[in-house]
Amino acid sequence: MKISKARLQEYKDIKLINLVTKMCLTSATLALHEEFGFGSERLNKFSERFTKIMNSHAKTYDDVAYEALIKHAKECGVNIEFD
Repeated sequence: MKISKARLQEYKDIKLINLVTKMCLTSATLALHEEFGFGSERLNKFSERFTKIMNSHAKTYDDVAYEALIKHAKECGVNIEFD
């Protein structure tokens, strides 16, 4: 069985997205622990909720999904900006 270059690239892209997502979750979890003293119970709840939100957008990693997340965050009073 031969895998096309496009299919192989898609697989690599998915692996990269998953890695970056895990890195973001781990970084956020550590920030909550180190800066705000979150313990393991709250961090596990956070991790579960984070994963649920990410999975709800898993098929649409694009600007529309990103803008929807930013809009939701703003509605919650959170302003997220990147340089």
